[in-house]
Amino acid sequence: MRLGLSLPILPRETLPSFVSHVAQKNGSRHVQDFVEDMGLSWRRILQCDSDAVLGLADLIGVDAETLAADSFAPLGDGFLRFRGHDLPRSFLDRSVLKFCPICVGADRDSHGRTWGRGLWQIDSLHVCPDHGAMLEGLEPPDYPRCPHDFAGRIADHRGRVDAVMAPGAGYDATRFARYLSDRLHHQYHHDIPSWLDNLPVDVAARLCENVGALSNLGPDACPKVLTLNERVDAAATGFAICAQGPDVLREIYDTARRNSPSVKGGLHADFGFYIRWLQRLAQPERHQPILDHFRDFVLESYPLALGQEVLGRVCQQRRWFTWTELGRHYDISPGRIARFQRAVGVVGDDLRRVAPGAYNTEFAILSRGLDRKRAAQRLRVHLLLSTSSSRPDF
Repeated sequence: MRLGLSLPILPRETLPSFVSHVAQKNGSRHVQDFVEDMGLSWRRILQCDSDAVLGLADLIGVDAETLAADSFAPLGDGFLRFRGHDLPRSFLDRSVLKFCPICVGADRDSHGRTWGRGLWQIDSLHVCPDHGAMLEGLEPPDYPRCPHDFAGRIADHRGRVDAVMAPGAGYDATRFARYLSDRLHHQYHHDIPSWLDNLPVDVAARLCENVGALSNLGPDACPKVLTLNERVDAAATGFAICAQGPDVLREIYDTARRNSPSVKGGLHADFGFYIRWLQRLAQPERHQPILDHFRDFVLESYPLALGQEVLGRVCQQRRWFTWTELGRHYDISPGRIARFQRAVGVVGDDLRRVAPGAYNTEFAILSRGLDRKRAAQRLRVHLLLSTSSSRPDF
C-alpha cells in the first residue's frame, strides 16, 4: 500500500519529525494514532528498527536509508548511533523540544513547514550553529501528545513559537555550536587542534563544558544545576581554551591550582567537581587523552609521595614536598616552620609546596637546635624569661 498524501523529507530532518508531519498531512492529530492506523509501531519507529523503517519507506515511498539518516538508533549498553557516531544516551536531551526561532521562520518561508533536526536534541547544544541564536525549548507535553511528535508540538505552541525573539549568544558560544555541528556531520576544519578532534565528540563537548565551569565558577561549581546561561557561558569559555590546545589547558589547570580556596592547597580542594567528574567516568578508555593529560599535570605539580596513586597512575618521582612533611623529616615543630616561613618571606603558592633541596641547609641547622620550650626545660629556665630574648628563633 502507498499513501496518497505524503511529503518530501527535508535536509537533516529526523525520522520522528518527518512521520509527525506526514500524520498531520493525512489529517491525524496525534502521530501515534496515524502510525497505528497504518499497521506500524510508533515505538519501533522511534528506535529506528530496521523492519519498521522499511515498512514506513514502502508506505510513504521514500528510501529507507534516507529516512533514518539523521535519527538516533539505539545500540545497547546506553549508546546511540548518529551519522556514524556512537553517543551515550546522556548526550541527548529528549525531555525538552529545542528549536531555533530563526530556523523555524526560514523553514516556513522556503518549504512551507519547519522540521526537527537531530542536532537540536544534543544536550550540550543550546545555540543555533547557523544563526548564533539561543535555542528555545518546549517542556514535555501532557498525554496524549507524544514528546517526540514534533509537528504536533510545534502546532500546539504556534503562538509562542512565532512570538519568540531569538537573542544572540556571542562569538565563542556560536563557535562551540558550529564545532559540534561540524563534528556530528563530519565537516572538519583545520583551525581546531587535532587532539580535540581525536576525542569522541561527546567527550570533547563535556571537556569544554567542565573546563569552562572550572574557569568561570571555580572548583565548587555543580554543572548539573547551572542555569542555561551559565552552561552556555561555560561551554563557550571552555571551547575557547581547549581549541588552543593542551598547553593552554595545562595553564588553566595551573591557574586553578594557584587560586586554590584552600590555604594549604590540595588536589580535591583545587579542582573539586572537576576531579570528581574524572573519577566517576564509566568508560575511562574513551577519555584516555584527557585523563593522561590531567594526570601528567598533577604528577608534575603536586607534592605526591612515591607510590601514591592519582586516577590510576602511581607517582614514581618525587617533585615537591609539603612544609608539614619537611617538618616531620627534620623534627621541626609546625610553629617553628611557620616562623621560618615568615622570616624568609614565603608567601602564596610557595606555602603549598617546596621543591626538593630548596631549604636543606637551613632545615639541617634548625634541626640541630631546640625549640624554646624544650630549650627552657633543658636549661631549667622559666619559659617566660626565655622568650624575652631579642634573638630570633626559627
